[in-house]
Amino acid sequence: MTSTDAGLTPPGRAVIRCGTSDPLTKRHNIYLGTIALEVNRHVAGKRPTIRPSEWTDRLRQAGFDGIELWENHVLLASGDEAQALCAASLPVRVFNTYVQFTDDQELTRRELARVINELGADGVKYNFGGELNRRDEYLRNVRSFAGQLSSGTKLLCECHAGTIAQIPEMAADLLQELGPADRFGAIVHSRNEPMELRKWFRHLGQRIAHSHVFLPPAEKRAAEIGGIVSLRTMAELGFGGSFTIEFVDPMNGPGETALLLYDKVVADLHWLRETLISLAA
Repeated sequence: MTSTDAGLTPPGRAVIRCGTSDPLTKRHNIYLGTIALEVNRHVAGKRPTIRPSEWTDRLRQAGFDGIELWENHVLLASGDEAQALCAASLPVRVFNTYVQFTDDQELTRRELARVINELGADGVKYNFGGELNRRDEYLRNVRSFAGQLSSGTKLLCECHAGTIAQIPEMAADLLQELGPADRFGAIVHSRNEPMELRKWFRHLGQRIAHSHVFLPPAEKRAAEIGGIVSLRTMAELGFGGSFTIEFVDPMNGPGETALLLYDKVVADLHWLRETLISLAA
């Protein structure tokens, strides 16, 4: 897909940056990760089977504050999904990319930046690579990529296992070298052990602006990691950022359809919203 009108932001759309709570209600913003509705998320080729723009009305009515758009849902989409999303009733708050930050991917990143600017996303989730000897190359290209994005777009490092940012101390050093926290933030996962969450918050502090959520089954949320225990830990650590429901349990289960997945993400949204409100009381 080729985008042509960089920087296009839908008129009349209020801007609430990723990593914040709604200033009027003080509640956390909760987004739907479009990958959660995609049955082809982990199959060869990862060709999308849904158009997120066709789901935004029902997602807004269900109570989501925006979407975290999986890159394939626009880059591999039929038709001009980017323009449809710009006109949709629910904004793209976070753009989820797996682009590589090696020198040979510069043209790919430039095209991607044009798409992200067209969508008007507040944040971009990205990953470092896993080769420590390419650390300087990664840093140089993340900085360059940031310069191609709108000045208000926050880069959110998903400090994932298998990358050079998988250890809190190393991630903190990388982000410090990249620049200020209001531009270069981080994502934590709600399924981390409380002790692990505390390490991330100790080293990254205010850079943690967003969280990916993958809730345990409903009957296990009171005790299992990733449920109330993890969310309470994040609240105690002062997390005031946003959440994305990234997956539902079971993931890649038999007989998955987008409609079945939709029912699950809405149920998870309601539980998460109620739990966050109770923890803030």
